[in-house]
Amino acid sequence: MSRAEDFKIEVSTIFEGLRLVMRGSITEESVFPPFPEGDPRRIVVELSQVTRLNSWGVRLWMKWLWDLEKAYPSATLQLESCSPLLVQQLLVVRKFFPANARVRSVLLPYACTSCSAEHQQTFEAADPRLRRILQGGSSTILLRPCDECGSAMELEVNPKDYLKIFEKDSGTKAAA
Repeated sequence: MSRAEDFKIEVSTIFEGLRLVMRGSITEESVFPPFPEGDPRRIVVELSQVTRLNSWGVRLWMKWLWDLEKAYPSATLQLESCSPLLVQQLLVVRKFFPANARVRSVLLPYACTSCSAEHQQTFEAADPRLRRILQGGSSTILLRPCDECGSAMELEVNPKDYLKIFEKDSGTKAAA
């Protein structure tokens, strides 16, 4: 299977808008589908299944998002389940998301200290637990039990980096 075939966007209708679920690798071979007709008030983009993003993929992604903003100027763009891969890009690429984008939820990656199992846990941006985790209120908040062996799993990312995505001056804010 080519990388172009690996990338998919599933489109469905939701209340007052569209839901787009992205899957696979975003590379120079990725083909983004045309935008559906209509005038949605909100567009929810689910990103947990984006597995790879190379430099050409970043360019295509940004162009697609900016074109999406132009196609639906009155719509709010809500980004759901932003994976560590996308959070990383947001931190290093200026204006990775357009100004009308709001991060609604993120995936926090955990690794087991005993069996090396990995787990990603979704947190809504408005969830007070996420703020406590990211602000390091307690070291026990950074841990969770491993589903495989029961040992402690540790957060695999720098919490300060995740805080930055909610404070980024590009206009991207947490969705309320």
